Amino acid sequence: MNQLFHTLCPSLARKACATLYAVWLAALVACQVTNPAYNISGRDADDVDLADAPIVEQEDARPPGFDAEIPPADVFVSPDVMQDAGAVSLMLQGCDPADPDLLLCLRFEDNLADQSGKPHTVQGLAQFVDGANGRALDLGASELLASGDSAAFVVSRFTVEAWLRGAVASTQGPALLFQATDIVSLWVEPSGLVVCQLGGAMGSKVSATPSPAGLTWKSLACTYDGTELAIFANGFVAGSRNVGAWTPSTSAAHVYMVERLGFSAWQSGHLDNVRFWRRRLSPRQLWLP
Repeated sequence: MNQLFHTLCPSLARKACATLYAVWLAALVACQVTNPAYNISGRDADDVDLADAPIVEQEDARPPGFDAEIPPADVFVSPDVMQDAGAVSLMLQGCDPADPDLLLCLRFEDNLADQSGKPHTVQGLAQFVDGANGRALDLGASELLASGDSAAFVVSRFTVEAWLRGAVASTQGPALLFQATDIVSLWVEPSGLVVCQLGGAMGSKVSATPSPAGLTWKSLACTYDGTELAIFANGFVAGSRNVGAWTPSTSAAHVYMVERLGFSAWQSGHLDNVRFWRRRLSPRQLWLP
């Protein structure tokens, strides 16, 4: 851009050109707020390093019921994480203790520490392996992970998300990914079918077939906004169902992962970045194409 400035502006008119250039640059910065195709330097977004790319939200294009703000998070690019269209995508990760709606955040960095900033303790037999970024939980070598009883887990809207790779359920029955008792359960059937259930054993269910058994990392999420129960895979709707209004019937809940009475063990697989919010997040808040 500086080269263009010197080419178009002779020395005698340099001061006037500089003034026009400053006005043009200010207009471009203002334009960026509503035009995500450009960043503040004026370069095309395709020319920008992914780590420096701005995240621009257009609230008028957001579906009803989705949050307007993206909570603070790291941006991680994995070379083996691909969208259905074949383009490299960005998984949003991170634990923001300042987010009051983030109830649980497990990164499995050789421990079971909850990094949500809330006083939740998770215990169990856990084995760790190299993950998408840092470490991850080895599903096949880990056993029942559980938290204490907490009223904070009793929510009427939620998002639960987990990253999986090579996750294969036992042939003996479904394998548990995440459960907040009588609130939400997310599991994988031996066939690879992913199921999310609202409430307890008799609650409404939604299922989808984004099998997490592949060698690439996959983001799976289940959301409920007070009406619709949905499963997302890598930011895309994989299954949804209008289940209507629902009210929790319990005053406190435990969180269970990996194993639980009524579920079978995992044959193999890795688990990472398990997060639980008390609001529905948009796909863009979890997965950025």
